[in-house]
Amino acid sequence: MARLGTDARIRLDANEAWSPGTAIRVARALRPYDLEFIEQPVSGRNLDEMAYVRGRSDIPLLANEASWTRHDQLAVIRAGAADAISADNQADGGLLNLKRSAGLCEAAGLPVVKHSLGELGVALAAATHLIAATPNFRHASQAYGALLSDDVTAGFGGPTGNYHHGHLAVPAGHGLGVQLDEEKVAHYAELYAKEGKDFSFTDDRHTSWPALPKA
Repeated sequence: MARLGTDARIRLDANEAWSPGTAIRVARALRPYDLEFIEQPVSGRNLDEMAYVRGRSDIPLLANEASWTRHDQLAVIRAGAADAISADNQADGGLLNLKRSAGLCEAAGLPVVKHSLGELGVALAAATHLIAATPNFRHASQAYGALLSDDVTAGFGGPTGNYHHGHLAVPAGHGLGVQLDEEKVAHYAELYAKEGKDFSFTDDRHTSWPALPKA
């Protein structure tokens, strides 16, 4: 923190890995560092555990794996299991449902953070417009620009050179306000046709097992 300064906000994502006891011990140990959130410290399928940890943590909890859909978010709210909700339009039927999630959370007094599953500039531009027009996005939302070396939109989205002090400006212009680079679209469409499986979240070694549900 001495190097980052007092304005930096740090989040810690446990990805459901901890037991309630571990989560509480970690939260207490990290109290001096003024973390913004601990994201999903325990299983998202056990809201009682999440509520138990929240009641014993001085660091706010951000629900993620527990809050993929609006129905999940409502359950988190009812259980008092989080201080903020991570919502994802790709996981719950699109941008309109993301806005509905924000309204649901606002009614419950909880801020909402947009989660990212790796969208490119076009989808990011659409989400940026939505976030700018929705008052309950009071914390930084996720985007994949830091992980991209290129994008199909000109001057927007990835890579990190298109960000200014960690922020993206709301695109101005017709439609979504971004311009497609047609050569890059053609290049990556061809690459995906040839090597699409290498870019997938699924693993054929696992999804081919008869005991597991198929994606």
